[in-house]
This record gives sequence, C-alpha cells and structure tokens, in this order.
Amino acid sequence: MVQSRPPIVRMQYIDQQLRDNHYPNCTKIAKYFEVSSKSIQRDIDYMRDLLHAPIEYDRKKRGYFYEEEGWSYLAATTLELREAEALIATTKVLQQYQGTPYYNEVSRALDKVRQYLPENSAANQLLSVYSIEQPTHQAVDSRMFASVEDAIRRRLKITMTYRASYRAASSEAVTERTLHPYMFHYSQSRDTWYLIGYCELRKASGPLH
Repeated sequence: MVQSRPPIVRMQYIDQQLRDNHYPNCTKIAKYFEVSSKSIQRDIDYMRDLLHAPIEYDRKKRGYFYEEEGWSYLAATTLELREAEALIATTKVLQQYQGTPYYNEVSRALDKVRQYLPENSAANQLLSVYSIEQPTHQAVDSRMFASVEDAIRRRLKITMTYRASYRAASSEAVTERTLHPYMFHYSQSRDTWYLIGYCELRKASGPLH
C-alpha cells in the first residue's frame, strides 16, 4: 500500500515512468498511488501546461510519452539558486520559534520542499555568511493559542484572567476580562506575543500581553 503522497512526488514518479518509456496512463498511476484518476490527470496537465513538459498520448499503447528527449522533471529546477539558499536559511531561522503557533506545520511544509533540493555546497553557503542568534522565548501554551484562534475565527467572546505585571503591587493586578479577540501579534523587539481585541472592562480595543 502506497501512502498518500503530495503532487510533487507523483509528478516525479510520472516523469520517471515517461523517461523509462513505460507509457503510463492515469488509471495505472492512480492505482499505484491509491488516488483518483482525475488527480493524476491534473498532475499531467500541470506538467504539460505550466512546466512545459512535452507530454503526448499514444492511443495505440494507451499511455503517455515524452515527444522530445532530454526533458525531465526536477523540483529543484523550479527554484533559482538564491531562492534555494533563502529556503534553506529559512529553516534555520525557523528553529528560533519552536513552540510558537504553527511552528510544526510550517516546519513540515519546508521539510517537504527541502527534500527535493540539491544538497550541494552552493546552496548551503548562505549559512556560512550569516550567523543567527538564538533568542530566549517564553513558554507558549499551544492549547491556549488554539482555543483563542478558534474564537477569533468564529467571532466568539472569551473570558480570561488577566495579570498586569506593571501593577504587581496593586489590587487591580489580577482581573477577570471578557474579550472580543481580533488577532495575534508577535513583537520581535520584545520577543513576545500579544492578543489584540476589545476589552469589555476597559471598553476599548488594544493589545494584551
């Protein structure tokens, strides 16, 4: 059984089948990847229309073939060298934000693309030019972020206990707030997250740390 693969993997497989003159068709490839024939047809259309692959259909052999020799599908060729360098550097920068919202999702997405890039010294030289300092992050409660994010998307109010650090000695240091959350905001200068929303207690909109 072949697990679900992204289109980029299917297109590499299609390219290999075409270069080996196996005359693949949508039905055979769909069966191999356990997806619909329409999905494979979209992959082939993408290769032909956007990547300009010389793919034609042979009615006698009931399969596709390359009309011209020498063309091959290489995912890395769709990126220029500087773009590949920037992508690799991005994965390094991303390591600074472990524990923050969407870190895992973005990291997995970058890894999927990186596995098709050439592992040559040219693409990795950028990291020898730039040095990235590892900041110290406050702990992030991923479940809290997920709950508030859901409230933002569904336009719901939330109730929270708010502690104002600058009023630590005041009786108003801890208050119960009902908020209408609008968005999350990350401040690089302060290395912290803020929740932007309307506070019913203050009767005003603004950031909450």
